[in-house]
Amino acid sequence: MSHSSMLSSKWTRWAVTLGLPAMLFLIPVTETFTPQLRMFFAITAFFIIFVCFGFTNVLLPSLLVSALYIISGIAPAGVALSSWTNLTVYMVIGAFAIANALEECGLLKRVAIRVIQKCGGTYNGTLYGMYIIGCVLAVMTFNNHWLVIIAFAYGIVKAFNFQPFSREASLIMFSSAIGASAMGPTLYNPFSVGLLESGMKAVMGADYIFPWYLQTLQNWPFLFVPVIVIWILTRMYHTREFNSKINHEYFRTELERMGPMSVKEKKACVILAVLLAYLLLQPLHKLPIPWGFMIIPWFMWAPGVEVATDKSLKGIGFGFIAFLASCMSIGVVGAHLGINNFVTATLGTMLGNMGAWGLSVFTLIFGTAANIVLTPAAIFSTLMVPLGQAALSGGINPEAIAITLMNASDVYFLPHEVSCMIVLFSFGMMSMRQFIVYSTVKSLIMIAFFMTVSVTYWIFNGFLFI
Repeated sequence: MSHSSMLSSKWTRWAVTLGLPAMLFLIPVTETFTPQLRMFFAITAFFIIFVCFGFTNVLLPSLLVSALYIISGIAPAGVALSSWTNLTVYMVIGAFAIANALEECGLLKRVAIRVIQKCGGTYNGTLYGMYIIGCVLAVMTFNNHWLVIIAFAYGIVKAFNFQPFSREASLIMFSSAIGASAMGPTLYNPFSVGLLESGMKAVMGADYIFPWYLQTLQNWPFLFVPVIVIWILTRMYHTREFNSKINHEYFRTELERMGPMSVKEKKACVILAVLLAYLLLQPLHKLPIPWGFMIIPWFMWAPGVEVATDKSLKGIGFGFIAFLASCMSIGVVGAHLGINNFVTATLGTMLGNMGAWGLSVFTLIFGTAANIVLTPAAIFSTLMVPLGQAALSGGINPEAIAITLMNASDVYFLPHEVSCMIVLFSFGMMSMRQFIVYSTVKSLIMIAFFMTVSVTYWIFNGFLFI
């Protein structure tokens, strides 16, 4: 590309980055769509587009968006920067640290080789293996496995020297993200169920209890969707061509070269076992899960342990940590400005008499759209009551709406929409463009599957109607 073409392209991208958010100011304000909320949407749109185009290191827009929230007057510093007090930020720092330490001591490479061998020793087998491992870990940890599997995929990418933003690296990371989130709508999750149950009580009565088995019973067909998604991605990108970079002989040679497991690797295994035990026993000890990631990884550097050196600490991606915190700020500032009231008021004018299929599909689509500016927790809290009441008045089972909202939380197009996707992107192995393409393929398949298979399944088993 010539220098003039590059300049033209750059200025075009800047025109889009500034122009699209500016167009939001043409929308008239209302009682619920306040001037502050309009400013919030404009700043948030600017941030998302800025990151998508990748003008600079992600650190700059991540710090800038919180500053703009404060300077514009729509949120005080205590609100705009409150995400930095969220334990998730420090949990992710711990995850980075443990992943880097395991890479430095060689354990990640050893485990990566073993797992890929068990999955057939091919690149495609690795992609499917990420999903299978995710399902197993989800059952073991009640869906609290996402940091573990994403860090594990990162280890595989690093172990085989796949370059950042390459198709080889990005597809493995995205497959781990599928494994991290796919069981969310299908397996009991106390956090999600608790939020939805609160809304269901307002619709069904104070004595309502959300059945712990309901997600699995009504959503099990969705377990086939990740397999379809991975299969399509392998065909889109001709991933069989990558098999030459991953083969049985290579694994055997590498294991021989590594020799027996070192003392450092054994120490790392003990620390990993402690972390996993902390996750599995959380229902008994009742301590917050983030605490485990905030404390246990640092034993890698303890005197007498010394699994890793300062090299691993310097490798922590603090620019992407800032991106994580800024994405979380979007939901916090939006809630501060009353975005929940805006969503509720908008719904009241759109629902009408849609029928069972129409309301179910609308819930999925609207929940997906809302996920762009709201956290899944805010969606569950905000949409369950108005949509549940609309369903009840139309003879539709409100539980079907609750399950649909869970499905909507796993339909995403940008990293900031789901916490584990923020973490995935934070590892810096895929570009924003790659993430959007992969997630769009996944999301469109999920929507089509829901509109055809899931709703039909609910109609035939009687779940959709009261």
